[in-house]
Amino acid sequence: ELVGRRRRLLFMGEELSQGGQSTGLGAVQDAEKQVPTKGSGSSKSVTLSVEQAKQLQQDFIAAYSDPAFKEKLADLHERHGGTETNKFKSERQTLLLTVQTQVLPKYGFEGSPSGLMQMMKVFNEPP
Repeated sequence: ELVGRRRRLLFMGEELSQGGQSTGLGAVQDAEKQVPTKGSGSSKSVTLSVEQAKQLQQDFIAAYSDPAFKEKLADLHERHGGTETNKFKSERQTLLLTVQTQVLPKYGFEGSPSGLMQMMKVFNEPP
């Protein structure tokens, strides 16, 4: 539903707001933003519709739910004894990046930590 000229989207693919009121936590305003992304030295804007933003989230959920990914994450936790040391966090980020490099480019973002940050700006920057 339109809220002024903008839409609201609940993060992680929850329902759209009802009558301008958020139906849950993590409401993200202005899902059709344009945020400059860095890549090849040019300034490129990425625009996501509400549907594209929801699909991007679903793609991440599907990839992180994949049994092979879950097994790698469980192995990582086991190797580090369940403690979140700096080494564990670094290795976890490297593992997460294997998914991010596949999903982000489908939506016009760079498949890198920089692209992830740009995607987060699209979802979180105030209008």
